[in-house]
Amino acid sequence: LNWVGPHGQNLLHFMCTRRPTVEAIRALLQHYPDAPLKEDNDLCLPIHMAMTNGASHDVICVLISSAPITIFHSNRWHYHPFDWIWRRCKYELIHAAVGIITTL
Repeated sequence: LNWVGPHGQNLLHFMCTRRPTVEAIRALLQHYPDAPLKEDNDLCLPIHMAMTNGASHDVICVLISSAPITIFHSNRWHYHPFDWIWRRCKYELIHAAVGIITTL
């Protein structure tokens, strides 16, 4: 569990780039509960990797539940997971509203 990738990523970073299952994330977190808080060389946390690599909403929720403060963590490019959450929710709300309006 002390694996470190070429850019300072831990195993959770790596898993989050591969669209993991919720079960896989939970299993890793059981053995390595501090993994969500570890930065790579670009100051990215595993949640950054999950969000930018298409992880499921359920995986994102598990990551947030395990370390809620991570949604406000800024990486090297000043990107916060909270920004992605806001944009994604706004997009889904607009999509839903358009769907409702077109069925009226």
